[in-house]
Amino acid sequence: MTNILGAGVSVEGILDQDVFTFNAAADIQTMYVTNYGLPGVLYGEVATLGPVGLAVTYDTTADTQVRLAHDGEFIVGVIEQVENRVQEGICVCAVRIRGGLKLPVATGHTVNVGDMVGGCTAYPGNIQTITPLTGTTGQLAKSNFVTSIATYSTDGCAIVLLR
Repeated sequence: MTNILGAGVSVEGILDQDVFTFNAAADIQTMYVTNYGLPGVLYGEVATLGPVGLAVTYDTTADTQVRLAHDGEFIVGVIEQVENRVQEGICVCAVRIRGGLKLPVATGHTVNVGDMVGGCTAYPGNIQTITPLTGTTGQLAKSNFVTSIATYSTDGCAIVLLR
């Protein structure tokens, strides 16, 4: 449990052993290249983090692969880092799969404390409120729920407990 100065108690926090490497699906790789350019080419600073900080779900089209979460899909974790390994012909990402993590709320959507959340197709990798058993895989998403709204920040995020 962490305490953010002036904001009271929060469950936002992470454990180091909960980061795993997955193959990144085409949507993550495309977003990465769009924001950072092709490997080997030096680019200036960018205003966006690309796919870093976005919610992902399992991509069942390939082994050990994740993609950005869409409508009602169960959130597996949050992208921490992306590495485009062109020499190996793959793109991989480090995904934090457990903890109280800050996730962006999709534009035009509102989430409240206690809401169950899943992905959003209009803003892939962002979250929106969902109801149980509406996910595309029929999973009960009760383990992904909002514990607090990030009032200490103006970036439209909520703290979601992934476990």
